[in-house]
Amino acid sequence: MPRGTKFNEYTNEELSLLKDPMMTTRELAKLLNIGVATVSRTRKRLEFSVPMGAKKGKPNLAKIRKETRVCAHPDCSNTFIVVPSKVRLYCCHRCHSLTLDNSHLQSPEVLKERTKDTTPAYKRYKGLVHRLSGYNYTESIDIINPNRYTRTLCGVEGGWQLDHIIPIKECYEKGISPEEASAISNLRMLPWKENLMRNYVNNT
Repeated sequence: MPRGTKFNEYTNEELSLLKDPMMTTRELAKLLNIGVATVSRTRKRLEFSVPMGAKKGKPNLAKIRKETRVCAHPDCSNTFIVVPSKVRLYCCHRCHSLTLDNSHLQSPEVLKERTKDTTPAYKRYKGLVHRLSGYNYTESIDIINPNRYTRTLCGVEGGWQLDHIIPIKECYEKGISPEEASAISNLRMLPWKENLMRNYVNNT
């Protein structure tokens, strides 16, 4: 059988095989003892129009050549179908990620405990009071802010702020619970300048 790519090296029988659209490239390469790329180039040079993909009446090898694998994760027994050439070992991304070395990552529970141990007690207390105060303000806005003053940051003309009558720091030092410190009876509206000066005096 010829190994070159010159047309005169092929017999009429071989040329008829090359022209046959039902013959796959791999089949021709095996019959003619030449490379797959050589078959493709020869057909192109001879201007033989051969449709791509599976041949009519012949099985689609890409669909037939599949195998069933068991997930490589030790705690998973799921199976999945894959083409043999694929290197996939796991049934899903979750199983794959669980086998990775994630020791450098910390779970939310660990981070929460670590934050609890390192965050100063007063800072945690203050944050809780602010959250509860915001909730109580939303629930009882008609009592705390009946005039609907606009709440703003410092520096905004005509702005007001939610103030704690007994300052949060004082509540903390006296052992008052966050629920009492954020109660409606301890909340009021103040112009931001007045609130700022009051905080300044309390912190000095």
